[in-house]
Amino acid sequence: MTGTRRSPPAPAFWMLFGGSGLVLGLMFFGVGAWFAIEERRYEAEGRIAEGLVLAKERRATARERSYLVRLRFTAADGEVVEGEARVSEATWRRLAERRPVEVVYLPARPSSHRIRGEYAWTAALVFLILGVVFAVLGGSVLVRAMPRAPRATTPESRVRR
Repeated sequence: MTGTRRSPPAPAFWMLFGGSGLVLGLMFFGVGAWFAIEERRYEAEGRIAEGLVLAKERRATARERSYLVRLRFTAADGEVVEGEARVSEATWRRLAERRPVEVVYLPARPSSHRIRGEYAWTAALVFLILGVVFAVLGGSVLVRAMPRAPRATTPESRVRR
């Protein structure tokens, strides 16, 4: 029985692999940028309103545990907003049903709100960093896998010195 050598993966595989990494990285970076822009928007435009905790809920799946607070508040324009906010476990434990809570909301979209003190900077940074890593690695693999064009020769380059 003779051994057969495996040939290395074709350049098309590496181009597909690198291109996929690049696209995935750009998508992750886009999500991170969106989170970061939302955070800046809350800092720049956010309004604080007194709200009421209507209910607290803890949801658990095999992968994660999330803490949700159902709340109601009145925006500056008089609109009554009822919604849900995902919070940390510490915030969830601190809040009590039928008790007041400070809510930060965006005046242009009061449905975009959160409990005061809750931030998404960590998620923004994680997505931004992963996006850069995947994009750089995928782009590098893609560029290295691309077929190289033959160098143009000039009459001067043919002359041996």
